[in-house]
Amino acid sequence: MNQLFWLVFKQGNGVAVFIQPAGDLITARMRVALAGMDGEFQEGHELDAKIAKRMAKDQIGKILSRKQATALLKRLDR
Repeated sequence: MNQLFWLVFKQGNGVAVFIQPAGDLITARMRVALAGMDGEFQEGHELDAKIAKRMAKDQIGKILSRKQATALLKRLDR
């Protein structure tokens, strides 16, 4: 099974987060680029298995705004 990666991109004055399944960080970045992510890559983190299991499937493979990403972090932190 692929791991999940939390990728952060700078978009203008804002930030966007993309949750991407992949075998490694480089592949995750490549898949996001091929999906059309417009922004400068800032950082990427592999989510541990415990957190990955708690991810909502509808947020995987989607661009999240800063507000959505913050809400997700709060939900996962419980």
